[in-house]
Amino acid sequence: MATMCSAVRNGLLLAPVLGLFLLGTGDLRAEIVPVGTEEAARLMGYVYADLDGDSVRDDFERPIRLVEILLRGTDENGQTVNRSTVTRYDGTYVFDDLLAGLYEIIEIQPYKYIEGKPNAPGTAGGKAKGSNRFVGISLEAGVEATGYNFGEWGLKPKYVSKRPYLSLVPEPSTLVMLMAGVGLLVLARRQAARAN
Repeated sequence: MATMCSAVRNGLLLAPVLGLFLLGTGDLRAEIVPVGTEEAARLMGYVYADLDGDSVRDDFERPIRLVEILLRGTDENGQTVNRSTVTRYDGTYVFDDLLAGLYEIIEIQPYKYIEGKPNAPGTAGGKAKGSNRFVGISLEAGVEATGYNFGEWGLKPKYVSKRPYLSLVPEPSTLVMLMAGVGLLVLARRQAARAN
């Protein structure tokens, strides 16, 4: 349990110090008031290229990084929560240090990707509202809620590049050597066939 300490004299806050919350009127008196007794919770998920279109993240499906993810909601104290993050290199995103409350997670559609189908909600429940939003996530104190994933169908055609495939074409000198090798193999097989 965390507590806060402040000195108050005649209703004025004199000095905040971690430990106790001192309230006073007239003469200085002390009262301990607990602050922040709730356990922090987390919401997390993954953004990926859903190559087989099944709305389930498979090992062979690559992550999508730098996608903006928004968190909106109201915590158990009635405070409005508005946070944002971006996916990491491995496609994951995390919202740490959350109080229990009712939340929604929104993915800002990555412009290079074709929008995928909705994924199933994660471990704290809620429901998918379209393919870029989870609503009604009822997060409890201390819970690490996972599985709020967003799948995209792949790159839009204008963003597909031949560059990765061009590196597979051999150098001209290698190609000549390969052709000469194939020619020698064919010649050797013909000679072997004549000998039999």
